[in-house]
Amino acid sequence: MILDLVSYALISLGMVILVTASFALYRFPDIYMRLHASSKASTGGTLTLLLGLLLRGVTIAEGGKIVLVIALILATGPITAHAIARAAHVRGYSGVTLQPTENNTSDGGEEPR
Repeated sequence: MILDLVSYALISLGMVILVTASFALYRFPDIYMRLHASSKASTGGTLTLLLGLLLRGVTIAEGGKIVLVIALILATGPITAHAIARAAHVRGYSGVTLQPTENNTSDGGEEPR
């Protein structure tokens, strides 16, 4: 009973993380911000959802497959995000440049680029 509630909570939390990250992909203007959101979705949301599935009382074979998928996501997710960010950096993509406003001026004396 309690294990089922924890499982449902983890699956629900994983779905909330994935839906929130999908809105972030639409909302964020920059490749680096979008990459951050997608990497959080792939690691945080998917792993939470898979852990919830693991607690559902699966067989040993199903549990082994879920553990293997978790290990692969943990191994490849950060590497993929780093490769995409590095490719964007090498191509010269600087991201969003913030322009100063009346309330946000630099005290260093330098003009922002």
